[in-house]
Amino acid sequence: MVSHQAIKQCFNFGRLDIHYDISVVFDVFISYSREDWDWVKNTLLPNLSCEGYRVCVDFKDFVPGTEISENILNSIYKSKKTIVVLSKNFLNSVWGQFELQQAHYKAMTQRKDTLIILKLDSCNVPRKLMGKIFLDWTSSTDKSFFWKRLFQEYDVFVSYCREDWDWIRKTLFEKLQHEGYSVCIDCKDFIPGMDVSNNIMSCIYKSRKTVIVVSKNFLKSMWGQFESHHAHYRGVLERKDTLILIKFGKCKVPNRLIGKTFLDWTCKPEKAYFWKTLFESIGKPVDDSAKKIPEIT
Repeated sequence: MVSHQAIKQCFNFGRLDIHYDISVVFDVFISYSREDWDWVKNTLLPNLSCEGYRVCVDFKDFVPGTEISENILNSIYKSKKTIVVLSKNFLNSVWGQFELQQAHYKAMTQRKDTLIILKLDSCNVPRKLMGKIFLDWTSSTDKSFFWKRLFQEYDVFVSYCREDWDWIRKTLFEKLQHEGYSVCIDCKDFIPGMDVSNNIMSCIYKSRKTVIVVSKNFLKSMWGQFESHHAHYRGVLERKDTLILIKFGKCKVPNRLIGKTFLDWTCKPEKAYFWKTLFESIGKPVDDSAKKIPEIT
């Protein structure tokens, strides 16, 4: 039995940004309850291994003789991301709560999307995680989409209005694809059966950058405004330049975007530099395999 004093010490242990400035050696740390071990061992770990991820997990990576709290913190900070397997069992676990607290704290202090929440059963979501995007294993959605969401990351998410689809498909998407970018776009990456808002949030945070095609049609679109708001909020939250704005036609710039620099498709002098500037803003493609993505028809 863990004493109340030990639990208190564990949960106060953690404001250690300097001490934990250590090298990242794993892609992901798995935080789970022992009662869910069969699913972790037989389902999650094999799928992660097949994709070539370097996985940190307690039974093979915790150092014998080291304090459990120290092992947990080392594992979180030596991994790019933490997957929390959220379940009723997990929420009843003292060490599960400690791992969740520390992984959440790391994500907030580093202002990075380093925490992945995987909901294994019909447990209640902790208040501090309200508003987070979950991967829901209990969903009736085809499980192939579950793994796709877990593994897929993109160079850029394209936010646009359906009325501008012809230009998006024939011009913007083709140019991005030709340059080798992994492009996230609703028609091929939104998951059937999932709420539109959750699809949008997932795509924004799964992509290094968001390109917003601002037009009169876009500014009239409820979902366009939702995407713009959350892409802008992400940039502010992470203090990174994650938002790229393309002005497509004459339109009034929203107040929150005043002061931002736009790429203006309507400006003839700019068109000579348009694509060069756009590609430089996105940065180099992370994965050359993006060139193999089929065309959108």
